[in-house]
Amino acid sequence: MTTARYSNSIETVAVGATVGASDPIIYGDFDKGTVYVPSGSTIMTLTWHSSLSATGTYLPARSEANVAITTAVVAGQSYPIPVALSGSRFLKITGDAAGVVGVTLKD
Repeated sequence: MTTARYSNSIETVAVGATVGASDPIIYGDFDKGTVYVPSGSTIMTLTWHSSLSATGTYLPARSEANVAITTAVVAGQSYPIPVALSGSRFLKITGDAAGVVGVTLKD
């Protein structure tokens, strides 16, 4: 017997220099995912933010050690969404440069 798994792909997620310029990611139904940084992207660092609602206030996501949750990235590569974000309902990503990424989500 196999169990069906639910997944979702978002081909274009805006990553802004500010939270207000970034797109929300509805993450609550998922427990893992992957971020795809397209070739030619100038983004080198992703910083994660979480919120109680899609249109709510997004707070900087921090680890249990009270360290900002960030991901160093290189164009043309993919990276897992940090495990420390698994309890988040809504996410936004800011970057050291504005751009777009792709995201896949899986339960």
